[in-house]
Order: sequence, then structure tokens, then C-alpha cells
Amino acid sequence: MERFWLAQPGALPANVGLNRATWDLRYDPPPAFAHAFVFNGNPGSTPAEPEGALASPGVYRIRLTVDGNRYTQALTVVRDPRLRVAPAALAAQHALLMRLYSGLQATWTDFKPVAELRAAVAKIAPNDTVSEVGKAAKALVTTLDSIAGDSLTDARQVWDARPPVWSFVDLNGEFGIELTAQDNADHVPTRAALVVASSSCAELGKLVARWRRVVRVDLAAFNQTLARHGMPALAVPAAGNKLCSQ
Repeated sequence: MERFWLAQPGALPANVGLNRATWDLRYDPPPAFAHAFVFNGNPGSTPAEPEGALASPGVYRIRLTVDGNRYTQALTVVRDPRLRVAPAALAAQHALLMRLYSGLQATWTDFKPVAELRAAVAKIAPNDTVSEVGKAAKALVTTLDSIAGDSLTDARQVWDARPPVWSFVDLNGEFGIELTAQDNADHVPTRAALVVASSSCAELGKLVARWRRVVRVDLAAFNQTLARHGMPALAVPAAGNKLCSQ
């Protein structure tokens, strides 16, 4: 994108320590299980994808804290005068970018309690596939695997086949692909891009509902099995599952 920024001088202290910092006009990189580099990218210098969404034109405040003293200063991001895209188009694009950004954050956050429960169940009877507890543990771990996904897999590329069943890890990668694709130029989102984003957010909603059902039904049944064998029940994960922003 061709946006740039102008800082308003005068408020921050000068000539003491660091006097220059560079902002790439992006939000912080979203949490992603796997990252990818563009062709001919150089790790360490080329930013890994997905990157954070670009900031929209407007007034921002920057803050510097030194020895407990806080300094703030206004900073204005202005649109490139060469840009011929209407402000409404930029606003619509930014809204979509932030929705995809929220999908990355949600899938990252939702993965953690599933993975923690999976690890707790796996510890109960790791080598037992015969007893009632062992069979129940194996079945529940398999279900949780399908919901969480494998956080150590490589990033899916846009030309790779979409998974037949979504997990939090898979959807995290999908939101990353969509965010990167939408971030390639300043333009109003296409209808196809909006449809794909809505579909991914809907899949996240279905997956969260499935996770809640596992906690409500499958975990409850597993705890009953543990109780019958005099074993302590597993803690029920806290609610508050994340979804895409609207």
C-alpha cells in the first residue's frame, strides 16, 4: 500500500538516548501458528506473513516511557496523494482486514484450552487402550485433536487444498491467507473476498459450538467414568470462547 505518515514534532524529549524509531504503519503481527515468507524473502529482514493490518489514515498517539516518566505525542497518518481510492473503500477494506485479524486472534486464543485439556486427558492412561478409562481417554483425545489441530504443521499455502474438517490451527492459517491476500493493494473488498471471510467466520462459530458441546457432553461423560473408578475429575475449561468481530 502507498500510505505514509507525518509526525508532529516537539513533544518528546530529544538528544537523550534513542531519538528515532520506525513504524511500518501496521498493527502488531497477529498470532499465527505458522508463518511464511514471500518468494525471495530473507528471514530476519523480510517480514513473515501474515503481517498486521495497515493503519488507516487518521490521528494516533504515540507514547514513550522513560524512568517512569510518560511522554505522549500526536502522530498523523495521511493518505498518499497519488491514491485514487475513495475513503469509503479504504474504510471497508480496513474493516475486513480487522475482522480477519480478529479471526487469527480468536483461533489462537481458543486453541489453548483445548490443547490443555487434551494434554490432561492424555496423561491419565497413556498406554492403556483396554480398560474403560483407557478407551474413554483415547476417544476423547482423538476428538480434542480434531478440534485443536496440530500447531507444529507448516503454514498452508494458498494453492494447497483446504482441509476437509476445520480445526483451530487450520482456521488460523486460513485467516492468515485471507488477510495477506486482502492486504496486497488499496481497493474496496470484492464480493468474493467478503463471502470467503464470512464463510471462515461461520466455520469458526461452528467449531466453537462443537468445542462447547464436547465440554458439556463428552468431558462430563469422561468425568463420570473417572468417578466410577475412584479417580479425580478434570477441571472444566472456562467459557468465553472467541469469535470473529462483527
